[in-house]
Amino acid sequence: MSGFTLRWGILATGGIAEAFAKDLLVDPAARDTHDVAHNIVAVGSSSSVDKSKEFITKVGADSSVIACGSYEELVNIKEVDIVYIATPHRWVLILTSALRGLTSRQPSLREWPSCSGSRKTCAVRGESKSNKAFTVNARQAAHLAKVAQSKNLFLMEAVWTRFFPISKEIQRLIHEEKVLGDIRRVFADLAMVFKRDPNSRLYNPDLAGGALLDLGIYPFTWAFMTLYDHPDNQKTKPDVTANILKSQLTPIDETTSATLTFPKLHATAHVTCSMTNQTVSPYPVTIQGEKGELQVAPFPYRPEQFVLRLYGQEPKTYDYKIPGQGLFWEADECARQIRDGKLQSERFSLKDSIAFMEVLDEVRRQGGLTKRPLVTQSFAMNRLALHSARSIVRLVPATTRYLHSSPWALKPFSNSSINPDEIAHFSRLSSQWWDESDGAEFALLHRMNPVRVRWILEKLEEARKDDTKGEEWVDWRSQANMQAPKTGRQLEGMSVLDIGCGGGLLSETLSRLGARTTGIDASQNNIHIATLHASQDPSFVSGENQLEYQHTSAEALVGRDAQFDVVCAMEVVEHVDNPAEFLRNCGKLVKPGGHLFMSTISRTPISYFLTVLMAERVLGLVERGTHTHSKYVNPSELVAFFRDDPQLRWISRTYGGSVGELDIAGWLGFGRNEPVGAPARTEAEDLRSSSEELRRTKLMKNGTCVVYYGIGF
Repeated sequence: MSGFTLRWGILATGGIAEAFAKDLLVDPAARDTHDVAHNIVAVGSSSSVDKSKEFITKVGADSSVIACGSYEELVNIKEVDIVYIATPHRWVLILTSALRGLTSRQPSLREWPSCSGSRKTCAVRGESKSNKAFTVNARQAAHLAKVAQSKNLFLMEAVWTRFFPISKEIQRLIHEEKVLGDIRRVFADLAMVFKRDPNSRLYNPDLAGGALLDLGIYPFTWAFMTLYDHPDNQKTKPDVTANILKSQLTPIDETTSATLTFPKLHATAHVTCSMTNQTVSPYPVTIQGEKGELQVAPFPYRPEQFVLRLYGQEPKTYDYKIPGQGLFWEADECARQIRDGKLQSERFSLKDSIAFMEVLDEVRRQGGLTKRPLVTQSFAMNRLALHSARSIVRLVPATTRYLHSSPWALKPFSNSSINPDEIAHFSRLSSQWWDESDGAEFALLHRMNPVRVRWILEKLEEARKDDTKGEEWVDWRSQANMQAPKTGRQLEGMSVLDIGCGGGLLSETLSRLGARTTGIDASQNNIHIATLHASQDPSFVSGENQLEYQHTSAEALVGRDAQFDVVCAMEVVEHVDNPAEFLRNCGKLVKPGGHLFMSTISRTPISYFLTVLMAERVLGLVERGTHTHSKYVNPSELVAFFRDDPQLRWISRTYGGSVGELDIAGWLGFGRNEPVGAPARTEAEDLRSSSEELRRTKLMKNGTCVVYYGIGF
């Protein structure tokens, strides 16, 4: 009977999480372990409770295991002692968020999934498997260590190979008994043949693809276990000489080789990894010393045998059976360390993890992969043709009037506001979010972003002055306000939600202005790209600027009773299936006295001509069906919705307007006590409204300001 039982929460439900969970359920006695045991308490999925329930059933866990529909829910379960984080290595911000959400009672074990989605340990089927580095770079590893230390949390990189009994025995033989004498050379290789597919995750630099971070961890681990960990080396990092052969398809490394020199040992390690060849030798790891050599088989990631060949003696073979996948040994290490009150593994400390990543960073630097650019496929945009189109459409005012007066379709297409086709479309374009070049898919949004941010800041400042001074009204269209500062911390202390955040263009900017920003999107690919891009900025990684991303929807957040000081939904409403429900959800997410900012494409003849006729049908710049003109919304329609909807009676002030050539053109104000259903004024009347009239529309104490503009031509 084991004396100490560690209670686990499994964060994520992928292949590696499944393998780990199944190993936790293996009887410890099967591996001759009697001092510790494990129990799965909860499982968390980022997408749904049903996915967690399916996972629990699949691994054969007890029905009492708690199924969580979010990572946040899992880390807040008091029965959980430790969280196994099985998200990909690009998700450093999610890991940071998880660490910050844990209490000092809940440690964390970080493991990484295989490239194919199934566990790297399935050697029985002879499949090629790969692992992941702790983080993408050393800076991220250091940040995680710092967060764990500040929270008094146990954190360990789960390099499972290090905790195998066979690995411990090899280290004992060469470090303590010194059966090889002084070690001179170490050779370690992991090479597998992968299909050269530019659409594969392995070939995607956005997702940290490439041989080094997917395969190289194991050859480098053997170099560290044999030489870096050698007592005579005193944890001294090696000198690195590296060479990288880049792919001709995408900017990732297909083959990487490095020589690690350890001056204190007068020894070298030669490590290689490749995605285009197969390891030839039956012994992928060879350790050579002055008295002979030791060879490891069959795989560097899951060794089951080693052969000791001493000069002048017969070779001796040592076999080690693995009663399962082999992941339980790293779990046992966690249990013992936590039982003994430790905050990190003495066998592989966080300092060791950081040193390991620093070596990988140097390899990439020498190979020219320090900066990993986003992979983009720009859609060519003929700007001259678009400007010409604007001139042509200005000749048809009668059509303009007709399209402006067409009824806006508030009738829902489904019960959910999420449109699966729209999500699939933007998921396909996700890698292009941060391409700012002319003609790129999202280049216009990049140019609009400063305008949107300035507009948000100006309207917030207006509301503040109007609320505090009463009679004073600041016309946001004045020259003075047009010069509002674009930098600083104007949003310090405010919580902001960016609905449909895409790649994070607006979210990052708002966070840099001091806001505690949450970006959400129904496309998981978009969240991946947004998180990856933010992870390259030290201000987000360090927590100086507070930013988190969630793969969720507005309606899901409403179900959690979440509310924010500012809610933004920019260019989203025209892509939802149930606009009325979406707008209500947006309103419910705003705190009393908060602000809701929205923008969309106005339903005008020019918007139809440019976005549907020209962009889709004539020039073929975007896929047909990308835009649905009937979903476009005019300012007066949105204002009327917020004015008339009985569920939104708490709104005290609404602005409507349009953006022509990226300049705000108009707005509308009305008071909380204005009768529901009062006829909306025309945009022309809005523009003629005097400052005296506007001064009468006060922001009520617990009211909410809804600001809206349409992008028109």
